[in-house]
Amino acid sequence: MDLSTATPQLVCHRLVLRHQKQIAEAENSRLRKQIDRFLGLSVDELHIDRIYTIKGELSHDDLEDLLKGPLVDPVLESAHWDRELESEGWWALEVAYKPGVTDAEGTAAQGTLALSTAHAGFAEGSVSYSTRYRFRGDLQRDDVLRIGRELLANALIQDLTISEPQLASSVESISLDLSDDALLDLSRNRLLALNLTEMLAIREYYADPKVTELRSKHGLGYEPTDVEIEVLGQTWSEHCKHKIFNAKIHYSNPEGSVTIDSLFNSCIRAATEKVAHERDWMVSVFSDNAGVIRFNDSID
Repeated sequence: MDLSTATPQLVCHRLVLRHQKQIAEAENSRLRKQIDRFLGLSVDELHIDRIYTIKGELSHDDLEDLLKGPLVDPVLESAHWDRELESEGWWALEVAYKPGVTDAEGTAAQGTLALSTAHAGFAEGSVSYSTRYRFRGDLQRDDVLRIGRELLANALIQDLTISEPQLASSVESISLDLSDDALLDLSRNRLLALNLTEMLAIREYYADPKVTELRSKHGLGYEPTDVEIEVLGQTWSEHCKHKIFNAKIHYSNPEGSVTIDSLFNSCIRAATEKVAHERDWMVSVFSDNAGVIRFNDSID
């Protein structure tokens, strides 16, 4: 959340409270034991967040002040404004009251905020309360849903929201300091469809000191990443580059020889553009990677 502006905005702010380490460890351990004992599920790590969602005109100063109180006990709790969770490997399960159900914690917090800020007050229902549980372990979605339904929430009055863990992402560096045969193997193994001349050109580019210096300024290493190699293979492909259609082709038959500089330009493009001059229904061809035609009354 951006706290840099001093202009009040009517938006939703999520104030996240967490117990201090010793209290949190005891609370987390107790819940992990319950999950194991009653459901037979193993949870490696667990964190519990208490969340107040506040909808109101809060300035930068208001937001800073609310991190210190009155909803926060600085002795027992730490607080922060909600931000994107570290989701790699973590399940998140949030329990909140259904619409229309009395939210005692939210109502109490609403009254407290109305008294503690310089504003005229908050509209009814402008503060709501929820609890978020974050799990790490060998769990499936059905396991997390079962934990929520059987231990953490009352389905009659509370809703469950589950966020799945994201897969770990990694970027691989690709060495191009290889022999000609090894470069071709790299192209074949990664399905790049690049020939030796093209692989050598890529290697030469990355070996250029100016390129190395520029990459260093942007936090990139000497070697290209797997993403970069895949992009080069894709954009240099026949589908995108038309390497064969755009190449110089030397054609021979018993009647003689001829050199064609780009079949694409001399045959495909030229023939299409010739037809376009003779047909008023061809509105645009070979422009912005698209073709446009005009329908007429004889076309349903």
